Amino acid sequence: LADTQDEREESLKALLPLQRKDFVELFEGMDGLPVTVWLLDPPLHEFLPDITELSVRVALAESRQEPHENELRLLQAVHRLHEQNPMLGLRGVRLGLVIPG
Repeated sequence: LADTQDEREESLKALLPLQRKDFVELFEGMDGLPVTVWLLDPPLHEFLPDITELSVRVALAESRQEPHENELRLLQAVHRLHEQNPMLGLRGVRLGLVIPG
């Protein structure tokens, strides 16, 4: 959901130690047995807030003149990543090609 490449790289840098630790534990736990690691397979929209619910929350906050900057920024990101047919869209390898990291 990062707006810039710098934000994306900073977030990925923060995740790297966690991911590395998980893999070390996985391989140590398997004690030399084969391990298969799958890429992210579910469609991207399953990891994002529902676009309709988020739109309603932003609209209600605007109508009440309440602060909603974070939700508005999130809504913009969800719109940017929204797909007409998520089952054929950004998942697995395609996600990695479109948003490398």
